[in-house]
Amino acid sequence: MSAATLSSGRVQDRPPHQPEHQPEHQPEHQPEHQPEHQPEHQQDPSGARPIRIFVVAHDVRVRASLASLITADDRLALAGTARTGEEARRTLTLAPASVDLVLVDIALPTRAAGHALIHDLAEHPAGPFTVVSLGFDTADDRSARASGAVAHLTKSTAPEEITTVLARAPRTSHTTTAPALPGAGPSTVRSGLTPPLGRGGLVLAVLAVFVPPWLFWLSALGQSAGWWGWRLPQGAALWSMTLPLVAVIAVRGGRPALVDLWGRLTRWRVSPWAYAAALGVPVLLGAASAGVAVALGAQSPVGQLMSLPGALTYLAYGTGLFLLTEELAWRGVLLPRLQERMAPLAAAVVVGLVWGLWHLPLLLVPGQHDHGLPLLGFLLLIVPTSVLVTALVTTARGSVVVAAVFHAAFDAAYSWFGVVGTDHRPFWAAVVLSWLAAAAVAALTRGRLVLGSIR
Repeated sequence: MSAATLSSGRVQDRPPHQPEHQPEHQPEHQPEHQPEHQPEHQQDPSGARPIRIFVVAHDVRVRASLASLITADDRLALAGTARTGEEARRTLTLAPASVDLVLVDIALPTRAAGHALIHDLAEHPAGPFTVVSLGFDTADDRSARASGAVAHLTKSTAPEEITTVLARAPRTSHTTTAPALPGAGPSTVRSGLTPPLGRGGLVLAVLAVFVPPWLFWLSALGQSAGWWGWRLPQGAALWSMTLPLVAVIAVRGGRPALVDLWGRLTRWRVSPWAYAAALGVPVLLGAASAGVAVALGAQSPVGQLMSLPGALTYLAYGTGLFLLTEELAWRGVLLPRLQERMAPLAAAVVVGLVWGLWHLPLLLVPGQHDHGLPLLGFLLLIVPTSVLVTALVTTARGSVVVAAVFHAAFDAAYSWFGVVGTDHRPFWAAVVLSWLAAAAVAALTRGRLVLGSIR
């Protein structure tokens, strides 16, 4: 069924189960054929109404043709359309109960993106949504059903068969009710994908991330200043945040929040391109920063702060370390909840500012790689870095594993290339290059920070 086929297709014959004597436009007391403009609340006591279908298709011709086909059938009603998976996720999250079925063109614009959207909707906490996929041929049938689609249609299918399949598909059963916000009125509900932490829960989570490590680092600062002669073991500083943070999530968010967090921490089966970018982007930025510094007259900083074997060892260890500590907090807890309250780019910037301020004691503790770096410059580096890692994580369906790989590669590469060394020329070059890279990603994704080509 090409776009042209869809455009020309019209449902002219009434399905066999409909009595011939029924008029083409039934009165309101017969809602199985209620007019398209009739409000949804005007139903008869039996509760029958057209199946409300949300269409997701990258091609504007396919999207328009499907919309026309749906509105021409009395059994169906068009609930809305979207061009991208991210647009569909946002729209459906705001009003999940207004949609009975989602029709997804699997080329969105790549098959990987289409499968990812089907998978996400089939596991939606406010659903799951009933999804029917649309592809070029039957080869997509098995993979679409494996992703969660209840049926698969090809673009060569006759329009009448398409509408029949849609009309007979099961409706979405919204089994998970969005909990009310604490202190809000009865009509105020939260319909986001991430379970809430209750009033003040996010603040408590941030405190759980800040307070324990800062106690470790401040003990080292006090010792270096001569205020006391001891310090807490610095190697345990990052690990000290994990249990308090998980405790806050458990107490304030309960089992749904823990399940959501666990899913993000274990979501490693994503596109290989996401891992390639998580490893490659920090290396490219580090190498370019060192190159700019050499061009400005500095000696090559490569290997002065950390050897290549040391960097590779740090990469392996750091991935696990950051997965269960920092990234658990930044991209596992904070980012997804901020993304429900503000635009994706704004959420990435806020996480970057919090992430940067959290490092403040490390800029002052002697012996740390970040020691001596300017606070403002560090914030200017971390904010665009947050935008880059957010784009990868969002593209990888919230995978914290990808964030941990990026974080470990970022630290390892910037140490090996000498970006965070005593000569600050590579550091400032990294600041400029990071802003250019983040601006390019924001522009290419129109602020959505979803890289469709690597989904």
